Amino acid sequence: MSRFKSVIFCTLLLSVFAISCTNADTPQSEYGADADYYMGLRSLESNDTETAMRLFRQAAKKGSPAVVRRAQEELTHLGSVTERIQNCKELYTSYNDEDALTVLCAELVNDREYADVIKYTQDIDVATCDTQLAYYRCLSLYQKKDSRFAHEFFTWCTARPFTEEQNNLLQTIEAADPVIQFRALVFNREDGNAYLKAKEILAEPKKLLPQIASDIGKAFMRGSTQFASNAALLDSVVNDVPKNCAFYIWFYAGRLYEKNGSSASRIKDRLSHAMQSANDEGQFDNACWYYLNAALKSSAAEAVEEIEQYRTQWHDPFYYDDFFDTLSVRLISEHLWKQYYRVATLIDGYASDETVAKFSYVSARFIQQGFISFNEPTEPIVMTLLTRALRSGSDFYYRLLAASSLGLSNEEVEKLILSYGNKTERSVNADYETLMNGYADFGLSEYIYAQWQQYDAYLSQDCIVRLAGFLRDCAEKANGHANQYYEQSIRMASRRLVYPESQPSQELLSLAYPTDYSDSVSKAAKRFELSEYMLYALIRSESFFAPAVASHANAIGLTQLMEATAADIARKLRMQDYNLEDPDTNILFGAFYLEEMLRRIEDAPVLGFFAYNGGISRVRSWKKSAALEFSPKKLSNDLFLEALPYAETREYGRKLTAASAIYGWLYQNEQPLQIVDTLLGLSK
Repeated sequence: MSRFKSVIFCTLLLSVFAISCTNADTPQSEYGADADYYMGLRSLESNDTETAMRLFRQAAKKGSPAVVRRAQEELTHLGSVTERIQNCKELYTSYNDEDALTVLCAELVNDREYADVIKYTQDIDVATCDTQLAYYRCLSLYQKKDSRFAHEFFTWCTARPFTEEQNNLLQTIEAADPVIQFRALVFNREDGNAYLKAKEILAEPKKLLPQIASDIGKAFMRGSTQFASNAALLDSVVNDVPKNCAFYIWFYAGRLYEKNGSSASRIKDRLSHAMQSANDEGQFDNACWYYLNAALKSSAAEAVEEIEQYRTQWHDPFYYDDFFDTLSVRLISEHLWKQYYRVATLIDGYASDETVAKFSYVSARFIQQGFISFNEPTEPIVMTLLTRALRSGSDFYYRLLAASSLGLSNEEVEKLILSYGNKTERSVNADYETLMNGYADFGLSEYIYAQWQQYDAYLSQDCIVRLAGFLRDCAEKANGHANQYYEQSIRMASRRLVYPESQPSQELLSLAYPTDYSDSVSKAAKRFELSEYMLYALIRSESFFAPAVASHANAIGLTQLMEATAADIARKLRMQDYNLEDPDTNILFGAFYLEEMLRRIEDAPVLGFFAYNGGISRVRSWKKSAALEFSPKKLSNDLFLEALPYAETREYGRKLTAASAIYGWLYQNEQPLQIVDTLLGLSK
């Protein structure tokens, strides 16, 4: 069934079942003048354009503020050319903002009214405005052979990141500026030609612009293997370039020396200068990230020293999460237990809560298992670390593991679960909430997700719960014919769970961890003697309940199976014909494969998860290596997870363990800490 037909089908079903969170007998009476907007959308679905236009006009006159704007925006797409242009002008007159101006210019360009575009955009700055708006202006200047075109096009193409819009317009120009042509070469990954042009441009370093300096660095990195000589060339001009370009010259010199395998001191020297020359916080963090990684390549101990020096200077703590994930594995593999603990104490207050929680929990476990010793009682140190791990931002995994180690009560664990997320301030807008709720009350499910992406920052948790719940109900009522709504619902709920403005409700948690395709999951779990919470966790982690999703490696469907794996499963199940995009089949196959991995791998169930993701041979090899490397001590499975060489598999184990605990608690009356201990094979 096509997407359009499924939307119509879902809408009809919603009309029949009267899905509505307001319990109003008639949405028309509930919404008053706003109802005309929603009825206008319904009229468009039935191709009754004349009625839709009439209703939108009425809503634009008497509706609430958010509805008025949406009604006016709908009118810009309807009627004759003259009517559309007039409606666009009225929209711009009403709001006089960049979005409205972009809508107007799009219509004017479509109708080749280039002179009007030039008139309406005469006050915009092409260096900073919406890039689509800059495109309309430059295109119009070019079409009218306006003398201002060359200057404005150059400004647009050199003052900001290069995009498809600049690239497209450039293709129609016969004699564009060589600098713009160079940017297009970099954008289109014509690396060899871009490298030759970059050397020509660098011959006049005083004329450089920041975006051009950045592209020169990219061309040097990608278009030549002469890394050392290219880095030396950048070194030779760094004192001659404009001040706002120095960051890029230092930064790419450091990157090139790194690719050449130069000494860590040389690489760090250039990146240090890049940090000192940074024009904004993002540039500083970018250079600092590479600086710390250069130190880590030299030695883990050196990286720890650099963390102590620079931790107070970085700006976005989440930017460094992957660096700390790599550092964690290095410290463990090199048995630098006390350095691991030192990092935990250094980064508290500077790294993200998720990273601090990991280092705190793992440090506590290393102390408990005798890998780290102190000349003082260790229990207070362990308690401090585990207590800190409870504050783990948007990470359930370390929060639950720390709670297990601390022996928290069931009531304390439930409170802990519901204190999840990175608290985010929001300015709730009642008009936007009314607009969004109207889509649900009038059964207009197809408008909700796109509008949510625009208005999420202004919607309360209660509104998100309602909308996400409505979409999930829509998918269920449509009997699988509108299952894109399953994915939309979980994405809306999950994002708000990670960034809540207040304590998340259990209802929000249930929407973020749904039991979609419950019949198929129940049957497959029973057939292969799996806990349903494990199968739900697998589906959520693998596909976010999107039945037709395919990975870059071409793993397909809800449980993300490769074709070769699926063919082997089909043979074992004696199924000749199957479709991995069919939810029932995919869940059946995924359950079979998970059960097989759990049965074939010994020790804790989490190792079966690892095998599902990384292959059973790899897991057995990792276990053997760990047994030899950490002998005579036996590494517990929670620490074994941290020692795995693949970041994807480490994160996979964390996600499935935490999700299993949440699912078991929400739907099967299981204690989450019991599930965690069972999956990881941890003894009290």
